[in-house]
Amino acid sequence: MSSEVSEDYGFDATGIDTSPRANLLQPGDYLFICQKATINNTKDNNGRYIDCEFLVVEGIGKGRKVWNKFNVENQNEQAVQIGKRELALFMASIGLQAFRSLSELTDKPFCGTVGFAKGASEGTEINVIKKFKKQSEYVAAGPKDDFNPFAS
Repeated sequence: MSSEVSEDYGFDATGIDTSPRANLLQPGDYLFICQKATINNTKDNNGRYIDCEFLVVEGIGKGRKVWNKFNVENQNEQAVQIGKRELALFMASIGLQAFRSLSELTDKPFCGTVGFAKGASEGTEINVIKKFKKQSEYVAAGPKDDFNPFAS
């Protein structure tokens, strides 16, 4: 392969969304399953959190992933309270009151309201699930099969 550089190349960035949110799911409700749940140590090894990988399984965004972390052990008691509350809300959305194995959290559909949070790098954002709801509360985006805009 030649290392010559050719000047015969151009590029027009018109119409390309370069905003920080271009690759993120838009805020709203999505149908999810928890695809993977692991328990990890915090960076300082003074706590643990459950890291859940959520997969959109239907509609716009199908196949996209969102990750949430639930603090379950931490020196910061408020972080633990928030983490356990969010974990309990997730569990309620999939019909669990308690679990003995993280595998019990996976493969159960639920509705999640997606929003934005600050990313690890300055000026970045990530998707997070802001609200966990039962699958029955999910309403697919777009018109229903019986939608008739001309009905009176």
